[in-house]
Amino acid sequence: MDVGTSARTRKDGGPHKCIFFLFTMLGVLLQVKCAALQASPFDTNYVIFFILIVDLFAYAGTLAIVKILQASHNSNLYELMNRISLLCGTFALILLTFLLVPDLGWFALACWAICFVTTMVKSYPTLKRLCTSTTNAIDILRYVIRKLKELNMRLNDTEESQSQNQNGMV
Repeated sequence: MDVGTSARTRKDGGPHKCIFFLFTMLGVLLQVKCAALQASPFDTNYVIFFILIVDLFAYAGTLAIVKILQASHNSNLYELMNRISLLCGTFALILLTFLLVPDLGWFALACWAICFVTTMVKSYPTLKRLCTSTTNAIDILRYVIRKLKELNMRLNDTEESQSQNQNGMV
């Protein structure tokens, strides 16, 4: 492992560890709040919990992709996925905060929206390059499908002519 990869691993592990720590703390506080109210947050805030669960799956998926890309040499894609992963993790924290203290949750959501816009602006060149490469990949895929269809038609024509020759000879 080279020095650049080692430094990148140490630098990027910190925010995710902090997010996991805050998940734990906010989860415990949510349990205390719900025990005191004797109400299930799934009943009182169904939509927020649904969004939270979807966001946690997105966070887990993007974090897994980040770990896979960490070993690759594509640093632009790695940085983009790491930013998206951090945005998903912090959004989940904001949803938990929103459940605990709605006023603080609104403020945190406004700050998160500013960070989201800033991240997307910084990631625009990478996103543009990915969209361009995706368009090229789609064009290549269409070409391959067209060639496979042509090959399939030729094979069908060949099979039909062979079956006609066999029927004519019998």
